[in-house]
Amino acid sequence: MNEEFEYSNVTFADYFAKLIRDKDLNISEIVKESKIERTYCYHIIDGRKQPGRDKVIALCIAAQLNIEETQRCLTLAKH
Repeated sequence: MNEEFEYSNVTFADYFAKLIRDKDLNISEIVKESKIERTYCYHIIDGRKQPGRDKVIALCIAAQLNIEETQRCLTLAKH
């Protein structure tokens, strides 16, 4: 993992966006698979909304993140 994301004060949205880029994932597919309302989901992903625990987990499952990535997302989202 990039030191910038390992040691800096990163937000959930920053980290999730980096994972999406690094894994070359399709955002619209993640939104669809997460079963979260589309507009709200995009607001979470771009950092305009702070997601709850269940939303973070839904996004992580939709993006097929591993347990370490999911745990980091939960930590960054303060859950």
